Amino acid sequence: MPQLSFAIFESPSVVAAGHKSPWMRRRSIALRDLTGEMWALPSSDNVFGAFVAEVFRASGLPVPRATVVATALEMRANLLRTGRYLSIIPEFWLQFPDPHPFIRKLPVKLPIASGPIGIVALKNRAPSPAARLFMDCAREMAMPDLIADRT
Repeated sequence: MPQLSFAIFESPSVVAAGHKSPWMRRRSIALRDLTGEMWALPSSDNVFGAFVAEVFRASGLPVPRATVVATALEMRANLLRTGRYLSIIPEFWLQFPDPHPFIRKLPVKLPIASGPIGIVALKNRAPSPAARLFMDCAREMAMPDLIADRT
């Protein structure tokens, strides 16, 4: 199973929906209110999927049955755009590279707000020198944003 082998930065996670979702009209939403909705969730056998499952457990809720299981964030984003699905995603994704025009975060407070964003590698495999250089550059590029976020 892949594991997070090199964290680059932390990012808050949010419940997201398409901009036409009926949930967008609500000012305050509890995670409990959303458990019966259609969810597009990552597989629980990867790092982010395990994080999502822990978010629900920390709220005292069972992990909802995913209508669609998709590890690829782009696939979940396309489902979110329809306004029929919900998902938990890293908040930075809504701003990268520009603010997302069709997906918004819902006003849901999560019990575990953030998790690491990083490089995932196979267990017991050392990264190549080129991969190590990439990871070092990625961390260096993320650092100014982290410092700006703390001020």
